[in-house]
Amino acid sequence: MSSYFNNQVKSIQGSAIKLNMVASILCYISLIFGLYYFILKDKRSIVDAFLLGLVIYSVYDLTTLALLKNWFVTTAVIDTLWGGILFALTTTFVYKLSNVY
Repeated sequence: MSSYFNNQVKSIQGSAIKLNMVASILCYISLIFGLYYFILKDKRSIVDAFLLGLVIYSVYDLTTLALLKNWFVTTAVIDTLWGGILFALTTTFVYKLSNVY
């Protein structure tokens, strides 16, 4: 799957992805904060976590789809679903782990 995204980005910007580590870290801090604040601290459901991930990732993906002519609808759908799955799985993992300790 990573080659799919890498190839698409390369076709848009004309070069391979070059990770900006500071921006990546800040992005994940923001995602973790959102997950904690809106889901984990109030022990919201896994479905709520899925929906939050879906909303967050869809904002990025639909904005990218609106702005970049070579961004595919398929990419937006796959990545948006990944956001929901990522938030649901992370919430499940945290809830299971918190029951152990």
